[in-house]
Amino acid sequence: MESVGILRALTRHPLLLGLGAALALAVGVLTAFGVSAAPPFLTSRATSAGYATQRVLVDTPQSLIADARAEGAPAIVIRATILADLVSSDRMRAAIARDLALRPAEIGAISSTISVPQTESPLAKQVLEVTAPTEPYLVSVGLEAGQPILSIQAIAPDARAAARLATATTTELARAGRAAAPARGPVKVRRLGAVHVGTRQTGGSKKKAAVAALAVFVLWAFAVAVADGIARRGAGRPARMWDTSGARS
Repeated sequence: MESVGILRALTRHPLLLGLGAALALAVGVLTAFGVSAAPPFLTSRATSAGYATQRVLVDTPQSLIADARAEGAPAIVIRATILADLVSSDRMRAAIARDLALRPAEIGAISSTISVPQTESPLAKQVLEVTAPTEPYLVSVGLEAGQPILSIQAIAPDARAAARLATATTTELARAGRAAAPARGPVKVRRLGAVHVGTRQTGGSKKKAAVAALAVFVLWAFAVAVADGIARRGAGRPARMWDTSGARS
């Protein structure tokens, strides 16, 4: 019965209901599109980017991984950490940019020695929906906790470019490992599995626009129904007379 009363209240105010529908439509359009005074008048707010992930193993030329008791086995994790930290250096970024025929300023790099996810979703969401990096290319290299394994995650304008970025980063890490200081000796960087690539879209989706428009319309309709109920109760309430003693007459 309550829903019937709400519908009746709404039908008594078709103009207000139409205004709410127009407002909801405007919100939906502005959520999905950018509006300009010159053609094209509407431009989609949706953005897409490619991602790629690659895991690599850091080891010595004479493998320490096969025998955890081998001399130097614990130290390889530390050396993998040092190698991961190199990705954010200007020299490494310049080398990666050269491999991709890009300018170093177009590449952002993040090194992290904490445990990082092996799938794309957390990084892709963070990069595309939260951080919004200014560089069109972004690479992150992190150490998988307690293991000499680096997780490379790349973001680029498309999936193919992201795969190339992950491959170039792997190549430059391997080159840096071979050129390690003689006192420590070189390290070997070996790929673990294939590069995983994909595309993710964020912002300005039709689904988000529809949800925003529906939410605005529902709130507007609820406000109209409440206002109608208050107005009708006020109009139907009998007048009350009060004497000076406070008693109703």
